[in-house]
Amino acid sequence: MLDILKTWPKGEPVPAISIRQPWASLAAWGIKDVENRSGWRYKHRGPLIIHASKTGPYLDDIEEARKLAKRDKVDREFLDWMHPDRFEETVFPGGAIVGVAILHDVFGPDDDIPEDHFSRVSPWASEEANYWLYLEDAVPLAPVPFSGRVGLFKVPYAIARRLKPLG
Repeated sequence: MLDILKTWPKGEPVPAISIRQPWASLAAWGIKDVENRSGWRYKHRGPLIIHASKTGPYLDDIEEARKLAKRDKVDREFLDWMHPDRFEETVFPGGAIVGVAILHDVFGPDDDIPEDHFSRVSPWASEEANYWLYLEDAVPLAPVPFSGRVGLFKVPYAIARRLKPLG
C-alpha cells in the first residue's frame, strides 16, 4: 500500500476529486500545488485521490499549463515533454485515477490566508477561484481506469490499496 494511505482506516473508502487534464496530472506529479474550485463545502483534509476526468485536455489548457509551469520554474525537459505540437494522449490519461496527495489546506473567499503560506505565491492559484485546495506530498500513480464524479467522491478501499506509484 502507498505510504500516503498507510494510516487510512482499513476498509474505508478514500476521498477523491476529478480534475480535467492536463491539470490532474500536473497535480499528481506535485507540480500544480493548488487546485482551484468554485465551491468546496467539504471538511475533508488528508489523503485525496486525484482522478483525471474523461474529458480530454484542451489545447488552450495545455498552453496555459506550460505558461504557468514556466512561471513556476519547472525544468525545460518537462516543458518540452508537454509541448502541444508533440502531445500524446498517454501523457495525460483520462477517465482514470492518476495520483494521490495530501489535501493540507482549503482557503475560501472569507479566509485570512497566512502571509507565509505557499499558496499565496503559487502561480497555480487563480484569483478567479472561490477556493484554493492546497496539495502536498503528491505521488503520481500508474493510471487505473475509474469513473469519476463531480465534487468529492469515494474510491473503494479495495481499489485504493492496490494503487501503484508510476514507474
